Amino acid sequence: MTWPQISFVAEDHKGRIVGYVLAKIEEDSEEKGEPVHGHVNSISVLRSYRRLGLAKKLMLLSQEAMASVYKAEFVSLHVRKSNKAAIGLYRDTLGFEVAKVEKKYYIEILNFALTLEHLEDAFYHQGLEKYRQQDFIDAGHAEWTRGRYEQIAAHERTHGEFISSALTAAGARAVEPCEYEFPDYDVDSFIDVSFALESVGTSAYNGAAAFISNKAYLTVAASILGVEARQAAWINSAVRKSNGWNTAFETPLDMNQVYTMASQFIKSCPSSNPPLPVKAFPKLVIPIAGEGQRVKLSFDAQCQGRLFVAFLSGTGTVFVELDEDRQVRFPTGLIGVVFVIITSDGGKVSDETTVAGPAMVHFPFDSYGTLSYW
Repeated sequence: MTWPQISFVAEDHKGRIVGYVLAKIEEDSEEKGEPVHGHVNSISVLRSYRRLGLAKKLMLLSQEAMASVYKAEFVSLHVRKSNKAAIGLYRDTLGFEVAKVEKKYYIEILNFALTLEHLEDAFYHQGLEKYRQQDFIDAGHAEWTRGRYEQIAAHERTHGEFISSALTAAGARAVEPCEYEFPDYDVDSFIDVSFALESVGTSAYNGAAAFISNKAYLTVAASILGVEARQAAWINSAVRKSNGWNTAFETPLDMNQVYTMASQFIKSCPSSNPPLPVKAFPKLVIPIAGEGQRVKLSFDAQCQGRLFVAFLSGTGTVFVELDEDRQVRFPTGLIGVVFVIITSDGGKVSDETTVAGPAMVHFPFDSYGTLSYW
């Protein structure tokens, strides 16, 4: 370790490391005509020891050592714009200021969006190869239904081509399509999966908007968002004969939440693809149920202490404590598409508190606002 004086660890009462901060001094500061300054490479605290102030203490120890040992005048670090918890610590608690947004950040966002568009493109084109016009008619759908799906497929391919060209223009490498496995086995299951993909896509672009300050990229994202929302509305109303919208607001999802659901359809991706700044949380499985009903949730994750079920609907979230046997009673008042996440915090959903999920559930309602279960 080159700079041991400015890196620290936190230990529990048994001497086990539960947190650390790794830092360095930028050696080429003088050559660049900059004052001597430090840089934080990495800071981490075990999940069970978070919200105890350890991250703040580690950061302060490192900063004080930089100043006293190396006469550093300031410290820098990189943080993802979507990491709200980290931004709250660095900016709001420790007084850091945002200096600039790295170009690489937008490249990663574009490649993530392209990953979703590749998935949708593959789903529609594979599905339309399997299900012909007569298959839609035999399943009880109007003869024009498949033609609309051909238009949706063309939209998704156009989205992917546009994002790929934007990456090329920026001098970046675009991700290639992956190998997928979709759970459709007939026309109706194809339609159900298409509604889920369009709903998640809408929430993905909605959530990404908060982290895009580049006006050109933001305009494109908003344009695609509008199309994804129109497609979801058409599928659920004209084809599935259900609600064409949910609440007065769409539900925003962050990249890890979206990737958790999208990754369930991805078998493998080319090893040459640029890495994405995302991770998938454990899968959450929820049985079909209505409001007020008690259900058992399934997820492969171990977590000590109390757990909660967060129901994300529009811009609001409802929290219900999860029983020890992993059962929960669905709250009343939820309508339309709702995203469900298992969390360790009964009042906050973040990467740090997420245990499993999200999973998408649908509470269909008729034109009178009455819930209607099939």
